[in-house]
Amino acid sequence: MNKRLLYIAFFREDSESVGFKNKVYAQCRVFRNSGFEVSLVLPRYDRLVLYKIDPEGKGDVEREYIHSSNAVHRTTGSKLRSLIRKVRRFREIVLFLSEVVRNINPDVIYMRRPRLFRSLVRFIRYTSKHIPTLYEFPTWPWEKEFIRTEGILSFIYEFMCFMMIKNSLSGIVKIQTDRRHEDRLSLHNGVDVSKIPVRSSKILQKNVDLQILGVATLAKWHGYDRLIEGIRNYIDITGKDNVVFHVVGDGAERPFLEERVKELHLEKSVIFHGVKTGKELDELFDKCHIAVGSLGIHRKGLTQTSELKLREYCARGIPFICSSADADFPSDFPFQLKVPADERPIDLNIVSSFADRALSDTEHSVKMREYAEENLDWSIKMKKLIDFMNEILESKVRR
Repeated sequence: MNKRLLYIAFFREDSESVGFKNKVYAQCRVFRNSGFEVSLVLPRYDRLVLYKIDPEGKGDVEREYIHSSNAVHRTTGSKLRSLIRKVRRFREIVLFLSEVVRNINPDVIYMRRPRLFRSLVRFIRYTSKHIPTLYEFPTWPWEKEFIRTEGILSFIYEFMCFMMIKNSLSGIVKIQTDRRHEDRLSLHNGVDVSKIPVRSSKILQKNVDLQILGVATLAKWHGYDRLIEGIRNYIDITGKDNVVFHVVGDGAERPFLEERVKELHLEKSVIFHGVKTGKELDELFDKCHIAVGSLGIHRKGLTQTSELKLREYCARGIPFICSSADADFPSDFPFQLKVPADERPIDLNIVSSFADRALSDTEHSVKMREYAEENLDWSIKMKKLIDFMNEILESKVRR
């Protein structure tokens, strides 16, 4: 390997970062397997750290202690003190990145969209004159989501900063939610299929008609309240309490969901497991009939998504329900149920019929896994990006 790639990724160090990290690690492994020597800058607690992607592929990452920076400290105290700390933090970020670039001397830089600020803009404009730099938008289009979470004034500042670096970049990579207006560097989300175990459906519980699994960092737009309301309606109409919804994960929405479950007297039908990983999570996948993706994506003002979780469900081989269109899953995909994108409770009769239909195919897990390997793996998603990067480097050598 003689092509050096520096991947710079910023995100919050909290429960939501787990999915982002897995995605970044998966992309780095594809870069590594495509002939790049990969170094990775990530936040870790209150600092930025440089990692080296294991060149032998025996592990995910190994830490390389060239330098670490107290660059992601939270600001507290008075407004003036917070402002001083923020300016100092921004300066430390840029100093850290500059030192990393000097040490590594990368042939190409890949940057997952950070929150921009003036000194980072100057850093990007300067380094991109000498090193080809690609800039990834994790969600495209990005404007509506950014305004919803950060506000219009922050968006205006961010947009102005981006316009200052746009012409310096060698390419803008867009992780798209639909196939409209695609160009050469438009990608859809993927997963590292090799890192995801296939579930065993041989131990599906027989004493409960329907076991549903939801795995998420719980937020309003997951729409799990719609499924909870649907379970209450189903029990009231049929008199049966043979449906169990297993909720895995924590997040801002969990207190609301737990309170709603108490109000509806569904403590036996909705179980909150908290965060689960490894064998404990695998066992939940094995005993559940179907999984649930986002049921409230319309609350974000979106109609299409590129959900990482649906890709994991498919790779594991568990049929799933969701409420939004996804370009990677055609409308006739037999192991997906698309429910209406509105505020009505989910109809459990329809869900139960879907589960019976999907699980009647005894090879459903194998077929879903094969579909994931052929259509959803990052190695497939990133092929045109790798080709583009190699062309940039080849043209640089010719010059």
